[in-house]
Amino acid sequence: MKSLQKSLVIALVLVLGLSALPVLAQQYDFGGKTVTFVGWVDNLEGPEKGGTLAQAEELFNVKIERIILDQENYQEALTARLISGDSEYDVWRMTQGMDWFLSLAAQDALLSITKTIGDQEYYREALDVAAAGIDAFSLGGDRYAVALFPSFADAGSSYFALFNKDIIEEAGLPDLYDEYLAGNWTWDLLREVALATTIDFDNDGTNDQWGIANMYVWAFLTISNGDNIYVLDENGRYKYNWNSERILQGLEFGAQLRNVDKVLAPGGMAPFEQGNAAIGFGEGWRIDGFADGSHGVNYGILPLPKGPQGKNTLYTGWFETYVLPSNVAQPEAMIALVDFLQRSEDIVAETEGMVEKRVAQWAPDAKGARILAEVLSTYAKEGELLQWPLVSADVINEGYNKVMLGEKTAAEAMNAVAAAGQAYVDELLGYNK
Repeated sequence: MKSLQKSLVIALVLVLGLSALPVLAQQYDFGGKTVTFVGWVDNLEGPEKGGTLAQAEELFNVKIERIILDQENYQEALTARLISGDSEYDVWRMTQGMDWFLSLAAQDALLSITKTIGDQEYYREALDVAAAGIDAFSLGGDRYAVALFPSFADAGSSYFALFNKDIIEEAGLPDLYDEYLAGNWTWDLLREVALATTIDFDNDGTNDQWGIANMYVWAFLTISNGDNIYVLDENGRYKYNWNSERILQGLEFGAQLRNVDKVLAPGGMAPFEQGNAAIGFGEGWRIDGFADGSHGVNYGILPLPKGPQGKNTLYTGWFETYVLPSNVAQPEAMIALVDFLQRSEDIVAETEGMVEKRVAQWAPDAKGARILAEVLSTYAKEGELLQWPLVSADVINEGYNKVMLGEKTAAEAMNAVAAAGQAYVDELLGYNK
């Protein structure tokens, strides 16, 4: 299935960057055909309530319907629609958090925006502020995201390092805000804090307070040491990278925290939410529960601590967008329709608004607001995604677990599964065909 490669008329290229796109809408007449938005939830409730859906149906002379599919069989259902030809007027909701996108893109089942329109012509100013999010839906030099350009600035699914101010103060530790601003929010400081705050108060052999809660070593200690579990080679193909120097360094550090220092709390985020952990790594959406006082924790907010070869950053594992199937009948008109319904009127202003919104929602104090604004503004442009589907191979997880359980060194374990880890990606992305 080869991606359709059609050039747009100059008028389309010029108008795509405009806000409401009324002229573009008038250029395309679907002749009463039905366009189907396919997803695992209804993503058109907003446009429907706001009247944009009805306006689009009138301007484009089109009928818009939705199909809701089960996530468990989502890719199979999309593939079936493509093979049967039922997808000629489909718009597919997509996430990179499952293996659907990478697998479908590798099979040439999706329409390449890069080849159909061109990146600069279509994404335009979005490349200045949301390129990292758009690139989450790219493969082999082709970008596929349509209309909805995910931004790292939103940070709803990004992980932050939250800290309990009261526990930090009681332990006689320095203000972590000041340490961050001085460039000292590092793995070493994280360990120092964790060791000082993991305490068995009643000497019964069980810790009553922990240093760290909800830590995903494979994610946090990879991205914060300036690396990624799979990286692109000179041919634009993903290659196994779990055994790079920086990742091995992170895995060893994580194993030390778990097995030697014994500062990692069981039970996910609950110990931090209950006020029994000094540091908790939590997603943005969780912060609402701290900000509104539901958990009763006097918290501060920071990015991830930086490793010896990395920087303070965040980890994001889930984005969503729209894509079009490769056999779409009228690519120009379909892109225009989805843009009309979902494209931001001003992606630059929207990104700035995201930052302001999150600061207002989540910052507990002035220092936190300053730091959060700086982090999100930088992260929007420089964020890097760990492709979760590439982590899913059982053999990789087995190797990783041997490191975390202290059964093997990181180098021994991750080198041992290197061939199998590459074979998994080769199969998923069709490199071996």
